[in-house]
Formats: sequence, structure tokens, C-alpha cells
Amino acid sequence: MRTFPKIGMIGIGGIAASHWQALQRIGAPVVAVMSRNPEKGLPVAEKWGATYCSTVSELVKTGVEVVIVATPTESHAAIIHALVREGVKRIFCEKPLARTLKEARSVEEICCEQGVFLGVGYKMRFETGFRTAKESLEEGKIGSLLFLHCNYFQPTPPQPWYLESGVIREILSHVIDLGNWFLGEPETVFCTSWNFQRGRGEDRAHLVVTYKNNLTAILNGGWIANYPELPGRQLRNIAFQLVGEKGYMWGIRGKMVAIYREEGEEILEVHSVDAIEAELRAFLEAMSEEQQPPVGLREGLMAQSVIEAALRSAQERCTVDINEHYRDS
Repeated sequence: MRTFPKIGMIGIGGIAASHWQALQRIGAPVVAVMSRNPEKGLPVAEKWGATYCSTVSELVKTGVEVVIVATPTESHAAIIHALVREGVKRIFCEKPLARTLKEARSVEEICCEQGVFLGVGYKMRFETGFRTAKESLEEGKIGSLLFLHCNYFQPTPPQPWYLESGVIREILSHVIDLGNWFLGEPETVFCTSWNFQRGRGEDRAHLVVTYKNNLTAILNGGWIANYPELPGRQLRNIAFQLVGEKGYMWGIRGKMVAIYREEGEEILEVHSVDAIEAELRAFLEAMSEEQQPPVGLREGLMAQSVIEAALRSAQERCTVDINEHYRDS
């Protein structure tokens, strides 16, 4: 019987609950929960059968070996720094890695100095539709890849901090990461953003990203106040197209991938999976085998560089080069 490490959770919101549920299915115990709000944190800890903690120090003293950071984006970097200072060596952080590239670089520095094993929660890499598309590309089914077009829209989330952080850092960081996964190293970004709902951050955005070898991605997305809540919508809210030299493929998240080329049409049905469970399994397995995390610092920093360049582009209304200041080394 496999023995799992003792896991601590920082955060008690919806994404933290999703991680806890996934860990329950895996059989990995959450032994301690941290929240600065005891009125909300204590009932959650009791429900999860875990020890409640109000500080990082208290959490570490419970003997946790792995900590999951499932809090709003603006707190990620400070929490990771605090965990590393307390001696924690295994951390899984929800996406994006930090609020700014400067913060992400500081996380990279301290993690590299202290030998920290850090994973970043870009869960869409583990969804079967996107994995099927990736495998089809690697098999050469549409030849050399040229272009990606992706649309990702959701209803406006109820939590105010999402609108404060902005759609580029939040949901669009997922498709930014997918663009990096499919197309490789990003070079330039041109971004237009809008603020229809009067939050501090943008709520819709349009990105044109270029990559090495003359590859291009158009990434659109945002929050729409009256977007319909349809059954299964959450798993079907991304539409994407990949164009290659010998054909193209298009897909609907969680539903299908269709491949079109001279030989004819191929429809690949995909089944929805719990991507959080899949990414946590992969993280824990890599950790136990002393391998690199499947999605780690390098991937987190590359996505952060595109996020930062997009925000600057939207503000200055220009194309931004992801030069050595932005790009991971």
C-alpha cells in the first residue's frame, strides 16, 4: 500500500475544496489547514478532519511534508517565501505563480537556493482534450504546427478579487500556458483589454502572441455577466483550433477533437477527467521518484512573462518583446 506524505492546505475557498476532494480520491491525507479567518477556517478544518492553523509557522509545526497554496493570486509569492523560510521543501501552488514577474523571479530565486520542489497548477495540461491535441501534434497528424486560435469565456465570478486581479492573470493564464505548451517559447505579445464591469482589473482581453519559428497564437477570453449557465458548460467553455502545414484540428473542451487533412476527417471523442486530481497525482508521483515536477518553475515563469508582457502591451498600446528581461533563463 502506497504511503503518501502529510499534506497541508493554505486556503479554504472553492479551489482549496477542489484540491481536498481530489486528494481524498487519491488517498493522500490533508492533515492541517491554514486560514487567517478562524470563523470560516475552523469549520472547514473540522469537516476535512484536519488541524486548524492561523499562521504558516503553526502549519509547519504540525509536521506537514507538502503544502498546497490555494489562495488568491496576490498572496502566492509571500506565502511561498514564508513556507521556504520555515523549511518546507515541497510546495504546489495554484496558477499563476505570482502577481508580477518580479515576484515570480523572487520565488524562483529562493526555491533554487533552498532546493524546493515546486509545482504550478496549470491543470488544463492534464485534461484529455488538450492532451489528445498535443499527442496528435507530436504524431504529425497535421504536419508542422503554424497557428493556434483559442476562445475562453466564463460567467463573471462572484468573488470580487477575481475582477481586481484581472482576467489575464486568472482564466487567460490557462490558455497562455496552453499556447506555450503547444507552440514553444514566446517572443512577442500584443494585447488589447477592456473593462466592462468596472473592476480594478480587465475583464476581457485579446492577445496575439508570436513564438520562435514564426508561430502565432490568438488568445481571446473574459468574463461576461450574463453568460449562460448550461449543464456541463464548465467543461465546454473553451474552443480551439490548431493549424498545421498538412491540415488542422479543432476542439471543444471536454467534448471532442476533430482532425481534418487530405486523407479525410477524424473525430476523436474525449472524456472529461478531474484535472486537479490528475495534476496532483503527477506532482506526487514525480516527487516520490525524485523527478522534476511535470509543471514547475520553468512553466510558471514562462506563463508569467507572457502575462506581464500582455498587461504592459494593453497599457502602452504596443507590441512588447519578451526579451531577456521577461524570458526565463
